[in-house]
Amino acid sequence: GAYSFDNILPGKYEVTVEKNEWCWESTSYILDVNSLESNVPIFVQTGFTVTFVSSHDTEFILTPSPAVSASLLCETVSIPSERSLPSGEASHEGLTAEKKGYVLSKPDTNGNFNAHKLAELSVEVLDKATNSSLQGVLLSLSGDESFRRNSQTGQAGNMTFSSLSPGEYFLRPIGLRVAHSAYGIVTSLSGEPEENIVVEAVGLDICAHFQEESTTDEKGYFRIRGLQPQCEYLIGMKKGQETNRVYSVSQSSIKIKV
Repeated sequence: GAYSFDNILPGKYEVTVEKNEWCWESTSYILDVNSLESNVPIFVQTGFTVTFVSSHDTEFILTPSPAVSASLLCETVSIPSERSLPSGEASHEGLTAEKKGYVLSKPDTNGNFNAHKLAELSVEVLDKATNSSLQGVLLSLSGDESFRRNSQTGQAGNMTFSSLSPGEYFLRPIGLRVAHSAYGIVTSLSGEPEENIVVEAVGLDICAHFQEESTTDEKGYFRIRGLQPQCEYLIGMKKGQETNRVYSVSQSSIKIKV
């Protein structure tokens, strides 16, 4: 690693190192030459630069293997970008990169990773009667080579199966029903649908601590979810509603048993 410059006249000089695929403690030094021999401070290599190549804007996490120096820290980088990784090793061997939904190749001699995005399957579950989203539905996705993955829909009734390899898959709802629902319609005496009316189900006896409610849509429909099995409920308009449209009802409440 030794070097020298000959026939240098007295004066100030900037000495720089150029090897962009490596990172350095300092890439240049200012040297004042005023004697027969001047020493340049040592250029210390602290790591190397890893370049990621991806067709999508994403983030990567680099994890060193046990064979790599313990001083190598995991770094998160955004594409497109370059990030220097501190290391006492002058090799990319042993580095791995992981990203959910992607397959990444091993780094080449320049530390470049190639990323390929895997497939995703987005699912939305709706109530057939009201066309509203259903939360907490357990779905099972199965495919070739004994592949199976289960997941539940979120609050908006949707979820995504990610990191899927090319192939054929079978999707179906599974699981036991742990709660029930009741639905109906609220209309005026003339038969017109009533919108934004809150209908509640209040538990009776040992289920008196249960209460669920729903608001009618533009067609007057409502669906009250979360009703517990073996419970009795009184279903009716919620008291205290401020409305100029409803003065009385033909039946104040309806008793049901789930």
